[in-house]
Amino acid sequence: MVEPRRLVLVGGGAGTGKTMVARTLSRALDAGWLQVDKLWIALTDAAERGSDRRRVLDVDDALRSGTTSPDELVAQHMEAAAIVCDALSGALALELQTRPTVVADGAWILPEWAAQLELDGAVVRPIFLHEPDAEHLRAAMTSRRSMPMAAPWHDRSARLAWLFGEAVVREASRLGLPVVESRPYESLHDRVGAHVR
Repeated sequence: MVEPRRLVLVGGGAGTGKTMVARTLSRALDAGWLQVDKLWIALTDAAERGSDRRRVLDVDDALRSGTTSPDELVAQHMEAAAIVCDALSGALALELQTRPTVVADGAWILPEWAAQLELDGAVVRPIFLHEPDAEHLRAAMTSRRSMPMAAPWHDRSARLAWLFGEAVVREASRLGLPVVESRPYESLHDRVGAHVR
C-alpha cells in the first residue's frame, strides 16, 4: 500500500522555534523543507516599488519607519501573510510532486488557510508554536540575531512578533488546530512530534 503524501506546517510568531523544529522534523521524516520566509522575500522583491502590494508585503519597512502603530503592524502582517499563503499553496503542491513528505515553516502561515488547505489527497498537519512571555520572546529573538540591531527597531520587531503570535494562536485554538508551547525547549521536538504522527 502506498503511503499518502504528507505536509507538516509549522506556524507561529517569530522567535518561537519554528525553524529549529522544522529542520529537525525534515531530517527525522526524510522530508523536503520549505522556509516560507524565502517565498515572502521573493514576493516582496517582485512587487512593483510604490505599489499597494509592495507596501503590504514590506512589513520590515513599516517597522523601520517607526510611525506605524502596533495594531496597524499586526493588521499589515496578517494581510501580507494572506498574500504569501495564496502563493504558498502552489509552491507546496510542487514540492509534494518531488517529495512524499514536506515540512514548511514560517510566521506567514495563517491558521484559517492551513485548516482549509487541500492538496490532492495529501495529509496536512498544521502545528502552531507559542511563546506566551513577551520578554522571553524578545530575548530569544536577540540571541538569534547575527548582528546587533538598533534598540527601537528591535523592540518594535519583538513586539510585533509577540502580538502577531498571540493573534495566530487565538485563531488556531478557535479552529481546533494544535498549539504547542515553545518551552521547555528540551521537549519541544517530542511535543511537536506527537501531533505529526
